[in-house]
Amino acid sequence: MAKNFIRFIAGAVCPSCKEIDKIAITPDDQTIYCLSCDFKEHKPEESPTNQSKTGEPQVVNIEDFMPNAAIEMKDRAYDIRKKINDIQHRLPEGVQGPFINDEFGDIFSMVYSFNSDDYSFADLKDYAEKARNALVRIESVEKAILYSVQNEKIFVEMDDKRMSALGLDPLQIGMLLQQHNKVQNSGRIEGKKYYYRLSLNDRFQSIDDIKKLPIKLQDNSVIYLENIATISRGYDDPPVFRMRVNGNPSIGLGITMRKGYQLLTLSDEVKATMAEFTEQLPAGVEVVLVSDQPKSVQAQINRFLLKLLIAVFIVLVVCYFSLGFRTGFIVALAIPVVLGLVFVMMSILGIPLTRTSLGALVIALGLLVDDAMIVVELVHVKLEQGWDRLKAATYAYTATSKPMLSGTLIAAVGFLPVYIVDAAPNEILGNLFVVIGVALIASWIVAVLLTPYLSFKLLKVEHQGKQHIQTANVDNSAMYQSGFYNRFRRLIAWCMCHNKTVLGVTALSFVLTIFGMQHVKMEFFPGNDRHDRESSELTVLSPKA
Repeated sequence: MAKNFIRFIAGAVCPSCKEIDKIAITPDDQTIYCLSCDFKEHKPEESPTNQSKTGEPQVVNIEDFMPNAAIEMKDRAYDIRKKINDIQHRLPEGVQGPFINDEFGDIFSMVYSFNSDDYSFADLKDYAEKARNALVRIESVEKAILYSVQNEKIFVEMDDKRMSALGLDPLQIGMLLQQHNKVQNSGRIEGKKYYYRLSLNDRFQSIDDIKKLPIKLQDNSVIYLENIATISRGYDDPPVFRMRVNGNPSIGLGITMRKGYQLLTLSDEVKATMAEFTEQLPAGVEVVLVSDQPKSVQAQINRFLLKLLIAVFIVLVVCYFSLGFRTGFIVALAIPVVLGLVFVMMSILGIPLTRTSLGALVIALGLLVDDAMIVVELVHVKLEQGWDRLKAATYAYTATSKPMLSGTLIAAVGFLPVYIVDAAPNEILGNLFVVIGVALIASWIVAVLLTPYLSFKLLKVEHQGKQHIQTANVDNSAMYQSGFYNRFRRLIAWCMCHNKTVLGVTALSFVLTIFGMQHVKMEFFPGNDRHDRESSELTVLSPKA
């Protein structure tokens, strides 16, 4: 296949032959080819441009082609780096790079700022480097990154009039600076067992070395670079990125958490390390914690837990007033037992306590008491019909266990699409299905095991007369002759007699639902009211301000 492939897709798996790293894209018709088989697929998306002008950087975005989810993204990034390094020697002379940026997805858990009025940016960078070296030794820290660092540079400003009078070319001066500022291989000395490599170090050691750079003129005379240029030390101009804290230029130190660790543990360890480090800093260097995500997360979790406790309290109150003290107590007792089982399973499965998992518990809270309420109500009915407590509790288990299990599984499976979807929602809401499913199954286990036992121990019914004794005709029992039961019985009878009408209304409601969904705006997350815009400067107000 004589194709000039513009790029390979690292980690891509051929759908036909299942070979890895054999997928490439042609630059002309944007067709995906496999080098091992005859697989071919047209890809109409816009490809990275391969046209550039002299002196302009070219940016190539590597798309995420992930047919095989088993291959980690880090492995793909490593493959890309390796392939680029293999072809780097083929690039034309003078090309700088390529430079690979694959760390744009980091989320800083904590951000410190270093600023001072008495020390330069170079000194602040040294202190920030020492702090980073201390933080990366913490086990829970994945990485610590410095940003808003202003790189030091030597500026050589040439006098155009002086150079024109001497017949000098600026490119000539640039080539001369480049030739003198490098390390050259000068051979080696061989011994009996070892050999020693010799190198000529002609690098500039100070700014005075640059000033004393000899320049040969056309008349064979020699002058120094300082005679025709002004040499000074400075920083990137203009700065690539600048961070200000309370209006003062600062250097930022962002810290990310290692996978599998808790955010609060990271906060305690980092703060303890930074407290020891700041004690060794000289006066005039200020270190400020400008972003503390663990503190915010802890506050949000506390508020969410408070809402969860309020919801549990409301359910308990409703159970007490609607079912009575004993019956309501048995139903309400299922809530803390189920929540305890859920927390144990979350610990075993490695599911952290996040807003998603807490939201799942709130969603499942109303469903947790359904199974227990069905069991205890059936036991109560049978006791009023004259059954003894053991027989009533046993009957409640045998009569309701399988139907309740079916209903529980159906309710849990309703959240399955959120878990199996191969998209970003799975990363955010994937635990929603797991937590709700575990909570519902735990509620069923409690309903068929604990609730009948508690009903046997706690429920007591006083029998008054023969009207409460079970008879052959249940409808003649006094408990089924209330106004609610009579109205509900008439409604069921009407639906049974007018089944065609009921089916028609149901079908019409289904059609109206489908028609209405077409006019509802669908989006996964609501829009962001913030106006995001790119900026080369970040301004932060310190909590101390």
